[in-house]
Amino acid sequence: MRLVPEGARKVAVVGASERWWRTEEQKEAAKSFIRELLSSFPPGAVLVTGGCPEGGVDVWAEEAADEFGVGKLVFRPEGRGWRHYRARNVLIAENCDVLFVIEPEGRRRSGGLWTARMASRLGKPVIEVRIGPGGKVAVKPWRGRLKRGPAGQPPGRLCERRPGCR
Repeated sequence: MRLVPEGARKVAVVGASERWWRTEEQKEAAKSFIRELLSSFPPGAVLVTGGCPEGGVDVWAEEAADEFGVGKLVFRPEGRGWRHYRARNVLIAENCDVLFVIEPEGRRRSGGLWTARMASRLGKPVIEVRIGPGGKVAVKPWRGRLKRGPAGQPPGRLCERRPGCR
């Protein structure tokens, strides 16, 4: 099965940190999917990820890249807090050809989902991977969207629950 679109050379893998995975089955299914994905990278493709200090998808992707000899472009946050994570997430979205966001089933808000929205807004293909508590994996094209804020709002800023947003 071809997971990486033809022509993609910089493949981003982002998603939930370690604490959001509720069951061992979810964790193992996520790790297995990541290994399958990275083993299917075309020659010369590199992994783009965020080096999350809390573990999870970013770290599992780095480990799989090492296992399969895949090059890595890791954008680590320069500090703690949303300001640093947001800057890192923008770099990931800007520096990928395609983005895979891997999240536990039911999560609605996360840095990985924010990054997926940003990549989509930049015209990058986004693949959403959701993993149920029993380890069932669902892969589909991204259907999320970034809401537009009032005039003058910085591009890419999520504006849900903010006054004046459309």
